[in-house]
Amino acid sequence: MAFKPINFDNGLTKKIALAISQTVLKGDTLVWASGYLAVGAANDETSDYVALEAITTGAAEHTEILCVPALHSGVSFEADTSAETAVAQKGVTYELSDKNTLDNEATAAATGFTVDEIVGVAADKKVIGRWVR
Repeated sequence: MAFKPINFDNGLTKKIALAISQTVLKGDTLVWASGYLAVGAANDETSDYVALEAITTGAAEHTEILCVPALHSGVSFEADTSAETAVAQKGVTYELSDKNTLDNEATAAATGFTVDEIVGVAADKKVIGRWVR
C-alpha cells in the first residue's frame, strides 16, 4: 500500500465523488479537480485525501470513494518511497514521485510530505510522516 493512515483517523473518513475516468488504488493520493477528487500525480506537493479503497470510474460516472483527509492535524501516514531511506531524510519534506510513492530522491520541497520516522531498514523504502502545506 502506498499511503496508509496509522493513527487518529477514526471518525474522519468521508465518501466523496471522484472525477470521471479515474483508476484509484487503496492508498493513492487524491487532489481536488473541478469539484471532484482525482488521483495525485508526479511532482504534486500536497494531497487533499488518501484513498481507503480501490475504485475505477467510467467516462461518464462520478463514483464516491471512501477516503481520509491527508492534512488533518495528528494523522500520520506510512508511505512508500522511490529510493532507499536514510536517517538524514527525517524532517525533510518531499513531493510525490507518482500517485502513490514519495520522491525521496528529489530536493526538499516547501510543501508536501514531511518524513518523521524511517520504517525498517533502508531497502524497505518506507517512512512515517505527515502532509504539510
